[in-house]
Amino acid sequence: MLFVAGWAATLASCAYLLLALWRMARFRLPTVTASGRCPPITVLKPLCGDEPRLYQALRSLCTNACPGLQIVFGTRSADDPALLAARRLVDEFPSLDIAVVVDPLRHGANDKVSNLINMMWAAKHALIAISDSDTVVAPGELAQVVAAFDDARVGAVTCLYKAAPIQGWPSVLGAMFIDGWFLSSAVVDAGRGPVAYRYGPLSVVRRSALEAIGGLAALADHLADDFMLGQLIARAGWQVVLAPLAVRTVVAEGWRSLLRHELRWARTVRACRPVEHALSVVTHALPLSLLTLAVPSLWSLGAIVAPLGLRLALHALTNLPIMLPLSGS
Repeated sequence: MLFVAGWAATLASCAYLLLALWRMARFRLPTVTASGRCPPITVLKPLCGDEPRLYQALRSLCTNACPGLQIVFGTRSADDPALLAARRLVDEFPSLDIAVVVDPLRHGANDKVSNLINMMWAAKHALIAISDSDTVVAPGELAQVVAAFDDARVGAVTCLYKAAPIQGWPSVLGAMFIDGWFLSSAVVDAGRGPVAYRYGPLSVVRRSALEAIGGLAALADHLADDFMLGQLIARAGWQVVLAPLAVRTVVAEGWRSLLRHELRWARTVRACRPVEHALSVVTHALPLSLLTLAVPSLWSLGAIVAPLGLRLALHALTNLPIMLPLSGS
């Protein structure tokens, strides 16, 4: 029985990987015809604790030359060490509209969303970007993202992302998961139909679309707030589209934090998309493929080599610059 399960998982995995290779080979990010202007935009950057390269990631956002750009950094504690980087940038860019919000008020079970709700009172503009603290937003990227809002039907724009690992095997493995598993699955998903979700590193929403779903308070008790924000905006009748670029997210992991991160990711997928979570036996088929060795043969060896080879080919294809170019590449 285990032998049969191993072969079934292997064949299903190979079918999925061939589909992913085909989709990745054909996939191109959308081309947006911009009006040439960058409308005023508020970027919310929720912070929690010090992180490797935090200052560099936050500073990258400050180098975007968008007229009317406002940046809001927020924490839930006056003792949060991330405030050092935020206040350093306030001093470094005196001409830039930067607000720092410190507010411990809770609005639900999700600490990040509570932080964002507290930050919203400072937001001035009709376009609201939400960006994770470990995301590098290179010069020119914000202008490319907001270009999609020239279409009045668009309620949110979200970015795919690639990993920028620091040194060390845990960070490299975390980056491999993003580039080799997440990114290809996101491309496969995008090929199935209209986008109806958002990704955490960088997304922009219309304030009117956000208000139509009840504001950020509608996410206060959701585990996967990034995913649900896109879902709710799409259900309200707005379009959610992919931006014409991929951003970078810094991956700085130790062995313990990597395990916590991957477990949290798996729990989030299980909560939001239980069917896809169950099908992870297909996208992570190698352990079950080893069961084919219960009856050793050249076929059982092939059952291990085939999905491994296809996975390596997919990883290589995903990392070709032409596939998902960064704005600075």
